[in-house]
Amino acid sequence: MNITTLIVPDVVPTTATTATPPDTIDPIHNNNTNNNKYMLTSSSTGNLLTKPQQRERASTTTPSPTFLSNHHNQHQLLQKQTFSLFDKHLSSSNLNKSTNSDNNESTILLKPTELILMNKEKKKEIRNEQQLNESLQQWNSFLLPNDEIILACSLTLKRSGLVKKERQLIITDTPRIFYVDPIKMIQKGEIGVDNSSAQFKSSKHFIINSKGRSRHFYVLNSQAKQYVDLINELNMLSFK
Repeated sequence: MNITTLIVPDVVPTTATTATPPDTIDPIHNNNTNNNKYMLTSSSTGNLLTKPQQRERASTTTPSPTFLSNHHNQHQLLQKQTFSLFDKHLSSSNLNKSTNSDNNESTILLKPTELILMNKEKKKEIRNEQQLNESLQQWNSFLLPNDEIILACSLTLKRSGLVKKERQLIITDTPRIFYVDPIKMIQKGEIGVDNSSAQFKSSKHFIINSKGRSRHFYVLNSQAKQYVDLINELNMLSFK
């Protein structure tokens, strides 16, 4: 009788393995793409950072030069577009609606070149006339007690940054340049004449530069050029 021998291979015993929790995965040797969110550790605490934490941390970095350049160009374009609206605003503003009013009429009464040639009697006569003039006498309270002569008096739109306000611009022979709130009748500012200069921008827009500051004014009746010439001639009155 033949005997068949059955050979059973050795069975290697296995031990139960447990899944490694996410926070114990080796961040260096683990190649599982599903666990990439645990690949970054904090240098200060050693803790693993999740993807949302990575995004939050990245948002605090310094903007790139390209981003800053694009932002600057967009800001400059917006500023030019905004400033251009002031000229358009004049066509529909309250300034143009009141052009028929004597009080709001844009007026240049005297030029420095004319005043400097006048004698004392003529100047006194002009002062007396201005004090009785209905459109000018309301501004007499803002004049100095030395009987100033008003060279120009105009309702303007004064721009400071992106804010625009109506201001009565008054220029005198002292010489002085100041502006008044025509509603509250309060002097709101004065511009030093020494080393000042005026710059023509358009028929209704000019700039007065003084002591490192630039003030933008918009006038009626396209008289910006006349105001620029008058202001640039004021220095000659300092020696009258």
